[in-house]
Amino acid sequence: MRRREDYTRLVAAALILTIGILVVFQIYLLREPGRIQTVLAADQAEHVANGKTLFAANCVACHGDHGQGGIGPALNTQQFLKNTDDGVITSLIGSGVPGTAMPSWAQAHGGPFTDQQILDLTAFIRSWQATAPAAAVATATPTPSAVEGQAIFSSVCYACHGTNGQGTARAPALNDQKLLAQFDDNWFRQTVADGRPSQGMPTWGKVLSPQQIDAVVAYIRTWQKSPSAASPTSAPTATTAPATPTQAAKPTSAATAAAPGAPTAAATATTAATTAPTAAATATTAPTAAATATTAASGGAPSAADIQAGQGLFASKGCATCHGAQGQGGIGPKLVGITLTHDQIVKQVRTPPPGVMPAFSTGQVSDSELDQIIAFIESLK
Repeated sequence: MRRREDYTRLVAAALILTIGILVVFQIYLLREPGRIQTVLAADQAEHVANGKTLFAANCVACHGDHGQGGIGPALNTQQFLKNTDDGVITSLIGSGVPGTAMPSWAQAHGGPFTDQQILDLTAFIRSWQATAPAAAVATATPTPSAVEGQAIFSSVCYACHGTNGQGTARAPALNDQKLLAQFDDNWFRQTVADGRPSQGMPTWGKVLSPQQIDAVVAYIRTWQKSPSAASPTSAPTATTAPATPTQAAKPTSAATAAAPGAPTAAATATTAATTAPTAAATATTAPTAAATATTAASGGAPSAADIQAGQGLFASKGCATCHGAQGQGGIGPKLVGITLTHDQIVKQVRTPPPGVMPAFSTGQVSDSELDQIIAFIESLK
């Protein structure tokens, strides 16, 4: 009869090995979350570093080197970062903000950035949240600077409202004593911030910070404080009204006998009479100027109307922000005396080299608008 085999030692060894495997697996499970967090942190750090590089090369000009705001709004405030999730930030970067100087950056919308680059930028902006300051500190409100307001007005507002606020065909005069007396600063702030989209005025509150809007209002208000800077429409006064035609027609001897001041009144009337033909002659030159503009347009050169419209679009579409109000250069290169052809400028605007400037699609700037902008650029000498 065969002896019974004893498997006790094998079973015990198998049990010990099983228990050992379970222990090792549990240790692995305990350490896995930490390992995953380490890997995720390393990935996040890489995304933030990439986003920082992109931000420094493309965004600081408008949003500041630490996201504190400038031409564009502040991004590193608790209010913005708590109330705006990553999806919204990604969408704003990718598609831009219509009606403002914020262009589309996603390649899907004609911009230079890939989806991953936009996610990297979002990660970098989100990294400010831990140390971001509060949105508003009411303790130290700086006095609005009229000098800063003048610089902003001269770079964007002048295109529609005139260099001294005298108004143009595109927008009403602001340098008007009635207007300045009728409305307070809050009305001006709200009008600048909210704009009047139905009348073609952008909502500048999406482009300018509250401090910049205050500075613009402070500059506008200086026109009311300085009578010498009053609107050109109010400057000419009817000083020659006392010298009526009846007085002018009287004989010189009678005027002399009447009073010592009478000859002066007569002379004033004579001066006014002599200036009238001059004014009439001046008025006759207007059709000549219009005819000149028409002739230029028919010969292939851009019309004066196209150049003026292009100047307004150059400011409202954000070109002046980088290239200066008169193409003198700034963040972007100087455009005065540019030697590029019309088609080359179109290509530079529609499909610029990556990292040079954002691309502007037809949805942001139509072909006809771009033609007018180019007409203005080509007129810069």
